[in-house]
Amino acid sequence: MARFIGALLTIMASSLTGFMLSRTLMLRVSQLREIRRGLKLLETEMLYSASLLPSALERVSTLLPPGTGIIFKRTADHLASMSGLAPEEAWHLALRGQSVNMRLKKEDLEILEELGDLFSSVSREDQEKHFRYIQNLLEEREEFAVEDLDKNSRLYQYFGICAGLIVVLLFY
Repeated sequence: MARFIGALLTIMASSLTGFMLSRTLMLRVSQLREIRRGLKLLETEMLYSASLLPSALERVSTLLPPGTGIIFKRTADHLASMSGLAPEEAWHLALRGQSVNMRLKKEDLEILEELGDLFSSVSREDQEKHFRYIQNLLEEREEFAVEDLDKNSRLYQYFGICAGLIVVLLFY
């Protein structure tokens, strides 16, 4: 009976690992979508509502889920704290602090770091071009993430189950 329970626990643990890996792929896609949505909202706030950057970031953070909205919130907090940080430095600091909790790849984070340069642009046309550029890059990354999800999600799930079965067969 103990062997059966051990085998069952082994299969369940490896299956859970496979499903968790699959979930990280899903989270990456959803986080990229949420960030793109946040950028569209930020663009509207900055370019069309002519809001100041800290208030625009604060407003956007309330409209996004907590996982991605916290980047915008922390940037706004850094700017409002009168610490003397430039907007791009505040963005980079907030992004680095939150990147550990996100499921984005290094390439995704590099694109988001480029967004910090947008905040130092003076002209509205430059900001608008930069917003479009970043959104296009993020859209490409999202398409790659969706392809990755379609291609590897089931693979990770089946691999977890099969790995557990193999371990059980080898040891029993």
